[in-house]
Amino acid sequence: MRLSPRLTAALTVLLLIGGIALVAIKGTAFAGTYLNSDANTGHDAGKIVRIDTKDLNFWLLTSKGQTVEFECSERCMTALPHMLRHKREGAATDVYFVRLMNNTLMALDVD
Repeated sequence: MRLSPRLTAALTVLLLIGGIALVAIKGTAFAGTYLNSDANTGHDAGKIVRIDTKDLNFWLLTSKGQTVEFECSERCMTALPHMLRHKREGAATDVYFVRLMNNTLMALDVD
């Protein structure tokens, strides 16, 4: 079976546009955290072991075996359903944070 040249061209254009869109979306998501952070932004990785949904604090068991408490910023609060899923599934979690004057860790982004 042979496809018509017009159909082949249409499929090629659709695949090309889809591929470019996918690369743009993934690239923006990957770079977004780095573009919105500065030299004072820290990073930690581990698993969420507890979430206080009242105060929106959460605790992360790091890969070094330490339990670290974070306060959620407004941006972090929007990720609550995502964080609850990570806790339920025991999924690896990346936290980008800043250290406040009182030595509190304020989570900016949780992924």
